[in-house]
Amino acid sequence: KCYLNLRKKEMKISMGLLLLILLSVQTFAQVEDIPYSDSVKLQWSDFVGIPDNSYGGAALTHGQLKYDLAYNNGQWLIHVYCFFNPDKSWVIDGKQTDYLLKHEQLHFDIFELYARKMRKAITEADITLETGQEILNNIFKEYYDKAKNIQKKYDKETNHSLNEDKQKEWNESIASELKELNEYSSVEIIK
Repeated sequence: KCYLNLRKKEMKISMGLLLLILLSVQTFAQVEDIPYSDSVKLQWSDFVGIPDNSYGGAALTHGQLKYDLAYNNGQWLIHVYCFFNPDKSWVIDGKQTDYLLKHEQLHFDIFELYARKMRKAITEADITLETGQEILNNIFKEYYDKAKNIQKKYDKETNHSLNEDKQKEWNESIASELKELNEYSSVEIIK
């Protein structure tokens, strides 16, 4: 019976991941998402989306946080990813400055910061076979919501990079936090 319950849980997890994959597949060609890397920075050529003139900024970085998990041989294998989506990221033609690109890079860095915070929370959480899926869903939602809110705060305080003093403060703060959480830069967690 224990084996049967374990198989049912594995089946539920697999079905959930399959549904997530099916929902994210689109019928048109896409540019591949770019995984976060400390050593590779965004370039303007990565921004291939169509500009939204109603947005109010000169560029938009579309970052994503994703996770997957599996339970095998008594252990959870969890991956938390941070991606840049080129198809949904854009820049208004003629606005491609190095300064603005650094502002957009920091949006991507903020997503990675929250991926690291999520990895830390997962590492510290008491996750069992019975509670794992629910706990992971709650952690993901919490940190994804926080990432979205901090993105808005970042643009508001820097006025989309126009406030250079605030931009400098944000650059230093996010770089410091990323460094503090460097031990959580690996996408893989085994529990």
